[in-house]
Amino acid sequence: MCDRSKKTTALILIPAALLLTILPIMLFRTTAGKEYRTSGSVAWVLKKIGTEQNGNVRVNEADAAELESLYGIGPAYSERIIEERKKNGPFYYPEDLEAVNGIGPQKLSEFRTMIDMTADEGRN
Repeated sequence: MCDRSKKTTALILIPAALLLTILPIMLFRTTAGKEYRTSGSVAWVLKKIGTEQNGNVRVNEADAAELESLYGIGPAYSERIIEERKKNGPFYYPEDLEAVNGIGPQKLSEFRTMIDMTADEGRN
């Protein structure tokens, strides 16, 4: 290989190598240092991501009156939710509410954005 070819190759490869080294750092610098886990308590995950749901009804701690503030939930449904919670423990996912008699995917979709699934840390 002649000297001119070596210089041309070097002029192409060195900037390309630098670009391939720096580009990923520049693209992903906004998420550097953040770690999102899906294991652990739901409260920890929501807090870690920074989307705590303040102002929503906490279905694992709410009384009948609070549950009745949810769209489509009246006294009968609120009592069923409380009974299910006492019988089987806290709800971890919105879909867990479908175990309550009369609450299916359609009913759940009516109030899904109004609930907070975090449980009191003292409960099991």
